Amino acid sequence: MRKGRPSTGALGERHREGLVRLAPVFAKVLPAIEDEYAAEYSAHVRDMTALAA
Repeated sequence: MRKGRPSTGALGERHREGLVRLAPVFAKVLPAIEDEYAAEYSAHVRDMTALAA
């Protein structure tokens, strides 16, 4: 997703697979970063993964 451009519509199969594959990595790494943006991004990735599943 490009900065400043919100995602709209369904993810393509390739993007959905990538998101589902990388979500556990983000879940481990992003919470360890003590940064408000990282926490917000982590929540966004978690929500997108749930919607993609």
